[in-house]
Amino acid sequence: MGSVAYLLDTHTFLWAVQEDWKLSDIAHKAIENTNIQLFISAISAYEISNKYRLGKLPGYAYIIENYQEIVQKLGVEHL
Repeated sequence: MGSVAYLLDTHTFLWAVQEDWKLSDIAHKAIENTNIQLFISAISAYEISNKYRLGKLPGYAYIIENYQEIVQKLGVEHL
């Protein structure tokens, strides 16, 4: 049996970091499961910073300023 891997979309990543109450129980379990490999697309960093710059993500400065540290803490790998 092969390993399980998930690609987090931008919203799922943001919710996991700052608004985890928006995640389903299944998403919570997948993100917390150390046997599941998590990935995030490099375009997500651009999308987050661009939306923040446009004022569409007020209150997300922490993620912008600490993006790489947060990605590492969650155990997510870049694609």
